[in-house]
Amino acid sequence: NFPSSKGLICKFGLSVFGFVTWQSSSKVFCTVPRLPPGNVTVTLISETDDSHKGGLSFEVLPDLEIQSLSFTSSPASGGAVLQVTGNGFDAGTECVFGQVKMQSVTFDQTHLSCEVPTGVPGAVPFFVQSPSRGHSSDLPFVYLDYSEPAIHWMSVSSGSAHGGTIVA
Repeated sequence: NFPSSKGLICKFGLSVFGFVTWQSSSKVFCTVPRLPPGNVTVTLISETDDSHKGGLSFEVLPDLEIQSLSFTSSPASGGAVLQVTGNGFDAGTECVFGQVKMQSVTFDQTHLSCEVPTGVPGAVPFFVQSPSRGHSSDLPFVYLDYSEPAIHWMSVSSGSAHGGTIVA
């Protein structure tokens, strides 16, 4: 039983401490501090009697990281399949192009692919995100305008058979 969070400390591993929030006499929340990836033992320590409670294992997952993209620009019509190399990918990892989320096919923790959605010509931030690991840093992704050239207006509609007329 936990009378209050006063005097309670969450310990992660050998010496790293997290913030404790008291919920009830039977529940407390511990905020995980920044830790390197790997497994740590979590214990709850009472300052008043120096007792340790818990001793359960917690896995610190690596941050999501993008190391490379198979390409950084694509036609605005979308449809190309982007290959992403990095770290920390899992089955829930999504690709985000600006505001558009796309499901990915995750091959392993370092490789995934996703289809490029349609977009407006110009640059958008690209990143990957996962419910369990947050999101990576942004990289610029550029939508290209590959529309077919078309003539919508001409300055003149006829010219000499000898040539030389300038059409703008």
